[in-house]
Amino acid sequence: ENLTAREVMRFYDRVRKLPKALADEALAAANFNGFSDKPVSEFSGGMVQRLGLAVAALPDAPILLLDEPTANLDPVGVKRFRDFVLEQKARGKTIIFSTHLLAEAEQLADRVGIFVSGKLVAQEAIGNLRKTFLANGTIEDMYLHYVGSERHEEY
Repeated sequence: ENLTAREVMRFYDRVRKLPKALADEALAAANFNGFSDKPVSEFSGGMVQRLGLAVAALPDAPILLLDEPTANLDPVGVKRFRDFVLEQKARGKTIIFSTHLLAEAEQLADRVGIFVSGKLVAQEAIGNLRKTFLANGTIEDMYLHYVGSERHEEY
């Protein structure tokens, strides 16, 4: 909480035995100019989320696992996240992320898994889902098909 963004990044550098310069590169890529040396406790929710994305991107890992990566991000942050995902995909990385924003999954994912009460109820290539459900409906219609309309009625 009292650490700065740079200190957080350097901590993960040391834990992962990465070159120190990677922390500064990741902070610059996450657009932390002017904020790198401020305590994380002073950050907004969106800034904390961006720091988490910078930490996730720090190692050159083949797989990134992200939980609700666009939560608390403003529209500019969401755009940067989408660009980041597309860049990582172009580099051959696998990105697994959870989201409640179905349009985000439709836009970024190659494959979609749908979980209901912690169980995987469907897994399909997004292209197949488009052919099956999206020709005459929405991604929300597809989701409701798998979770059942009775779950929808609870709300």
